[in-house]
Amino acid sequence: MRNRLLWAYIVFVHGLLVLALAKSDVLSRLERGLGLRPAPEITDHFGRMVSYHTRMDGNVPAGAVVFIGASHT
Repeated sequence: MRNRLLWAYIVFVHGLLVLALAKSDVLSRLERGLGLRPAPEITDHFGRMVSYHTRMDGNVPAGAVVFIGASHT
């Protein structure tokens, strides 16, 4: 009985580990780190920011001055 409980625990913990790795980007980072997959030229964050700023361009009136930078700008 104790042996079966131990095996069930081991299988459960390894299943959770596989699920956590599959849901995260750890495997793709590892592949890029090992050189198995080329690094993306543009990150997802950069693409989202370009999309956001493109949408915002329509909201800025012609001739307006837009300050982009830190709060000290």
